[in-house]
Parts: sequence; C-alpha cells; structure tokens
Amino acid sequence: MFIDEIAVHEREGGSGLLCREILGELPEWFGIPAAIEEYAARAESAPVLVATKGQDEVGLLVVADHGPHSAEIELMAVRPDFHRRGVGRLLVQRVEERTIGRGGEFLQVKTLSERRADLRYAGTRAFYRACGFRDLGELPGLWDEENPALQLVKHLGTRSGLHHVELWVPDLPRAAASFGWLLTSLGYGPYQQWSSGQSWRRAGHYVVVEQSPALLGASHERLRPGLNHLAFHAGTEGELDSLVASAGGHGWQLLFADRHPHAGGPSHYAAYLENEDGFEVELVAGG
Repeated sequence: MFIDEIAVHEREGGSGLLCREILGELPEWFGIPAAIEEYAARAESAPVLVATKGQDEVGLLVVADHGPHSAEIELMAVRPDFHRRGVGRLLVQRVEERTIGRGGEFLQVKTLSERRADLRYAGTRAFYRACGFRDLGELPGLWDEENPALQLVKHLGTRSGLHHVELWVPDLPRAAASFGWLLTSLGYGPYQQWSSGQSWRRAGHYVVVEQSPALLGASHERLRPGLNHLAFHAGTEGELDSLVASAGGHGWQLLFADRHPHAGGPSHYAAYLENEDGFEVELVAGG
C-alpha cells in the first residue's frame, strides 16, 4: 500500500462511533472501557481528522484547539492492519498543517511516561519523537499514579517561514532513494509523487526532488553559483551520530571526515554529507 492511497478529511464532531470501533481493535493501548467512552465522547463533539482508504475509515486523530497559538492531539488511533504504513505520520502532518493554517505555532500531545515500563507505549513515544516532538515534562498527577503522563510539544513555526525547496536532479530514482531515506529519518513524511518528481513534508514546508524534462545539463556542482547545501536540524548529538553511521548505506558519504563532527567550528556539532549526484546536506545537532 502506498501512502498516496490514503486521504484525510476533517469532521466537526460526529465520530464517536468510529472512535469506539477503532479503539476496540487496540486493546493493548486502550483496554479501559471507561476511558474508551471518554474518548468516544470527545470524538463526537471535537474536530476529528479521519484517514480513509477508498471507502474504509482506517484511522482518526482528535484535535483540541487551545487558543490562537496551540493545539493538542488528544487521541490518535490507527487500525492494526494499517500500522507502520505511514498513516500515523500522515495524520500528524495534516494536524500540523491545520494548526499552522489557523495561525498556531505549537502542537502538543500526552502519552504514558517511561516511569511505567510498557513496550507498546515506548513505541508511541519513539513515534512522536521521530515526528519532531520534544519532551516538555512529566505530569504525574494528570491521570493516576500507575499511569504517569508525559507531555511532548513541537514548535511548528509560522506562516512566514519556509514553504518548500525544489531540487532538480539528473536521476530521480537515485535522488528519491538518498533524500527519501534522509528526510524520513528526520521526521518528514511522503507528500506528493508524480512521474518526474517526489516530495516529503514536515509541518508547514516540504522538499521536492524532480527530474524535470526542462533540465539543462546532467550534473549538479555545489561549488558553482547556486545552491551550495541544505541544512537540517538533526536532534541530539547521539541522533546525529546514528544518522551518520547509517548514511553510507543510503547513498551518502561524509565530507570533511578528518574534522568531523566539528568541521563547522569547535562549538558547532554537525555532519556534512554528499550524495552520488553531488548534493550536500548539513545535519546540525542541538539548537
């Protein structure tokens, strides 16, 4: 299944029955009947993003708008047969776009804290962190002592920020393989795909690679006038190191290896990678 088979629609309430049905298929996460009824009540009255494949409703995300600057993912659930297929990422992207479109800058979500060991919720936390959310802090009294809550938040930027970057490439499959791996690792999700191009989106901006029929020349040279490199936030130093360790298997080589990870200066922890077509990216750790 390709993610472009999934559509997302917003409903202003009326999704209580759907919520109850999907949560009933996820007893490992939602096994408390009273909690399911609370979620269903919220889905009946709150804005809900519903993911569909054809006529089938495969996932939903319940939104709470907190004033003009922020929103919250109150609940996200995807049917088991559609786990690990990009549906969750697509729902998160759509709620980010919705929040930005309403002038918001922050998106938050709450889930189970590490203080209660649970492999399923460890995966939930890893998912949101991979989508760019950061731990804000524990809320131990929000639910109960056995279920300490962790609050995560993501800064979405504003509508005055970057909209998209488009790179014209000499070989689309090769570029899609290298940039697709990198952007997905950085929390981007598949966005658009057509015969000569592909894009990945995160929050309010996206990156395009295209093998345009109007392309002049067959190679990119980063030392000539034009684009030298793209730079991305890459999380912590450890997360950056993990990306660098995997990059060689996905079409990237490390530049300035003798000075890595401080090729940009002693206080700048970063990696400079180049793919087979000569495009350079800089991955920056920390702020």
